[in-house]
Amino acid sequence: MPRGHQDSFLVEERSRDLLFRSARARSRGNRVIHRSMARWHAGG
Repeated sequence: MPRGHQDSFLVEERSRDLLFRSARARSRGNRVIHRSMARWHAGG
């Protein structure tokens, strides 16, 4: 695997983890919205 590709992959993973963390913190007061969104994603 090329080194540049691996680096960008690590950065993507890190940013995705940060997004998930911030989204989880924000959705603490929006559990209902979060649940409906998950259902919407599952339904396609």
